[in-house]
Amino acid sequence: MAKQVIVVVHGVGVKQAGVSSDLLAAALQDDDGKNEKTRLPPHSSDDFVLLESETYDSSGKASTFPARVRRYRSYKQDATVEQERVIADFFWGDVTAFGSGVVDVVLAYFKVAMGLSHAIRENAKDAYPDENWQDRWIGRFARGAALTIHGPIIALNIVMLLGLLLAAALQVAAFAVFGEEAFALDKPAAVILLRVQIIAVGLAAIGAGWFVLRQGRGAFLYRHLFSWIALCGVAFLLLGSPELLGFSKAVAPIETLLVKLESGMRLEDFKRIYPGLLGIGWRMLALMSLSWLLVFVQVLLVWVLGFIRRKKPQAPNLIVPALGLMSLLWFLLIAALWAAVLKLPTSYNLGLRTEAVAAALVAIGAAVIVLVWLAVVAALVFRRKLELTRGQFAEPAFYMENSGASADEYANRYRLLIASKMLTALSIFLPLVFATFALVSFSPEVAWVGKIKALLENWTITIIFAILAAGSAFVYSFRAEFAAGLGILADVLAYLNNGSWMSGNADDPYKSNEPPRQTWLEGLLFENKSSLPFKASPRGYWLRRRIHDRLGVLIRDLIRDEKPDRLDIVSHSQGTMIAIDLIDLRGEQWLKGLPAGSGGIGLVTMGSPYTHLYGNYFPSSFRRVGNRPNLANKKDGGLLRDWLNIFRIDDFVGTHIGKGAWPREFPVSPNGHTNYWVDRRVVAKLREFLG
Repeated sequence: MAKQVIVVVHGVGVKQAGVSSDLLAAALQDDDGKNEKTRLPPHSSDDFVLLESETYDSSGKASTFPARVRRYRSYKQDATVEQERVIADFFWGDVTAFGSGVVDVVLAYFKVAMGLSHAIRENAKDAYPDENWQDRWIGRFARGAALTIHGPIIALNIVMLLGLLLAAALQVAAFAVFGEEAFALDKPAAVILLRVQIIAVGLAAIGAGWFVLRQGRGAFLYRHLFSWIALCGVAFLLLGSPELLGFSKAVAPIETLLVKLESGMRLEDFKRIYPGLLGIGWRMLALMSLSWLLVFVQVLLVWVLGFIRRKKPQAPNLIVPALGLMSLLWFLLIAALWAAVLKLPTSYNLGLRTEAVAAALVAIGAAVIVLVWLAVVAALVFRRKLELTRGQFAEPAFYMENSGASADEYANRYRLLIASKMLTALSIFLPLVFATFALVSFSPEVAWVGKIKALLENWTITIIFAILAAGSAFVYSFRAEFAAGLGILADVLAYLNNGSWMSGNADDPYKSNEPPRQTWLEGLLFENKSSLPFKASPRGYWLRRRIHDRLGVLIRDLIRDEKPDRLDIVSHSQGTMIAIDLIDLRGEQWLKGLPAGSGGIGLVTMGSPYTHLYGNYFPSSFRRVGNRPNLANKKDGGLLRDWLNIFRIDDFVGTHIGKGAWPREFPVSPNGHTNYWVDRRVVAKLREFLG
């Protein structure tokens, strides 16, 4: 009996097990009267769950993941099985997935903004890997800029926003007890209320940070953020009630500097005009401005050091554009939240003034410039992609002609995700932000500067709501495309996610045995403790490892239980990265369970980002195929019986992997990145390969 096991590894956006395997089954089993050689009558189907590795147990309970098997058989005349095909679905989507609701999209947006830090760290390590001082400091400044955004900048906004709501709740309660006297300045009730609000906000932030760090759970970036939330709570107490902590004299010079920086006023005048919580918020805002300045300086130093470095970077520099995108995403989210707070009733936003918010968000002009630039570039790229429907290049055969001599040129020309002008637009966001702040900080005696400042402050909130309206309309109109794009970004960043933040020199490919990494506050609080709570936190490439371990469990069980004569893996998009990496790492173990005549593992990749995304920007983690011996043909000492790479010539994610010799390349006509499984040209090739 000939038994074939086909494992399907899906790409992004798949919400439940079995979707991709069902599509492949339909492609192979469709009775169109032309594929009797590949068609086997359906026999049975099973949906089941498997236990994950013990590594992922929680409180002594085993974690599980779903799987699906579709079985097809043909019989001899004596009713014995002649041929059998088992199509098994490997589902990993729940590890990185997000839902389709509004809250889910916001969380995905947050996940992408946070996850860009990992791409920055990985790219800095790969683009500047040498031991010279320039490379070391480029990596430090790149990580420092990302940690500043995910540390003090986000923490200050969280404390101010949630502190505002907490203070409003206390004010409503005080009004119920003291009446109008709770709002009369210098009255005992008002003084008491202000003290209670300051202490409540500060202690709430400190308590939240302490609780998370004490639990010791979560990846490094998560604990890093809560370390800064705790510190921002301390800053809120010091700026609000320094006398209670005995720091009045020490805090006064800092307050004077912050007030001068943010408003240009003397401290006494500032306290008279902006009393109570509003004044504290302004001073916290000045701290945030200093944090943004620190980010800008570090980005500038990355650029300067890269410029004076003698050798070219070993990979394209993604650091500055990624920091620009991260800053833009956070800025738009923060701006939207503050604009929404302004629309709350006065009793809920404590009478927050429009100019107070507008002063912090005047950089919205820079955001508008970058967003318009991105929109124009996207339109131009899509217009250029229309060329694929005309002329000689409309024929896929021309893509790989002359041994793939022009393949890279075609791929780079039509790849939307890394269009060079888009990266340039993102790179200029931070310089534009600081050019804007520098502009509005000039003396108002300069007439044209004063007019620009007034224009920005008067229209800031309106512009923010216009962006929200346009963004909402865009997302609603192209929600499928938007969700797909967000899903691609989220899955790529999850695959690069190092829970420990900085990789050590561990031999483990997942860096899971590197020492646990502390935040600065954990080191201060727990340095001398024998049992450190953060040791329980994720280390290394924990999401990547979890996905790999799941696929390892599934294939191990299939080989053990089905005892196949032949093993094939069919993958799409991000699933191709999973399949390629795991064959390289564990394929040798799988071959031991297959008969000697199997010839190796068969691999099909469709729309793979292996070469032009992962290998382009992160070459040390995702080496070229020629530098991974296990991915070679079995006759050349590798593990693969055959490898077919299918891609559409306009696919903005997946393109060719090699130059045509290995793997075998099969370009098909334009139709985007999705639905390879039901593309008639692809179906014919899959039937030929899988037999």
